Amino acid sequence: MTDLTRMSAQEYEEKKHKLRTLSAQNNELARLVLVEGLSNTKAAVAVGMSPQNVSGAMKRVMALLNDLPSDYVYFQEWMPAKMAAEVRKELKQLEIERQKKKQNIYK
Repeated sequence: MTDLTRMSAQEYEEKKHKLRTLSAQNNELARLVLVEGLSNTKAAVAVGMSPQNVSGAMKRVMALLNDLPSDYVYFQEWMPAKMAAEVRKELKQLEIERQKKKQNIYK
């Protein structure tokens, strides 16, 4: 997955086509956070958005930049270590299958 904490202006330009379905406001938000390094709070003020909405918008940005299917959701939860290992194993298998499908599309 793409590290979404920072990216260069060039990287952003190369990948911004993936964000074409987002509003101009959300595209500017992504640029401010990823390229300029603004915090979500400062970026929210800059684009006239609530900090709560910024969080959701950046999750959508992450999904689009990582080519995740539209039915994927971000999930973070505490669980027993054994269960976490099982979930990670399933996620790894899912990612392998997703990459295989992606490669078949480009053949």
